[in-house]
Amino acid sequence: MRAKRLKLRSLLLFTLFLLLFTIPIEATIQQVTLDDNNPPDPPLIEGEIYCKIRQEYLYNFTITDPDGHRLTELIVIFGDGTNITLEYQGSSCHKGWRSGMILDIKHIWKQSDDYMVKAKVKDMLGEWSDWGYLEVTAKASDYKIIQQLIGLLFGR
Repeated sequence: MRAKRLKLRSLLLFTLFLLLFTIPIEATIQQVTLDDNNPPDPPLIEGEIYCKIRQEYLYNFTITDPDGHRLTELIVIFGDGTNITLEYQGSSCHKGWRSGMILDIKHIWKQSDDYMVKAKVKDMLGEWSDWGYLEVTAKASDYKIIQQLIGLLFGR
């Protein structure tokens, strides 16, 4: 019985040896370097462009990467002194937002003026996009403007 087990073990080891060392194994190695990385696309900024001051508006930032890499940071400059930096805080296994995601940010314009909203995004390999832009005009409501004119005319 013991001799049978030894023969069976020897046969199994010999078969394993043949499989491991006589069958050619082909492997493909793909090397990715930072030189192969394209920067993300500039964020597409969408939202209201004619706004009333002291009202909240929602702006959508669509972030994409031509290589399909995850995106880790978004910088938004509203042009009125409000600057926002969002860093990905999700699961460590994902390491960033998916390409094509839309990030929403609310904003309130406090003064009447023309503003240039701009945003850029960074991919997981550290490459920054160019700036994306959206021109916004904020003004007081027509009612407030009429009140101010009446105040100026009649000294109130």
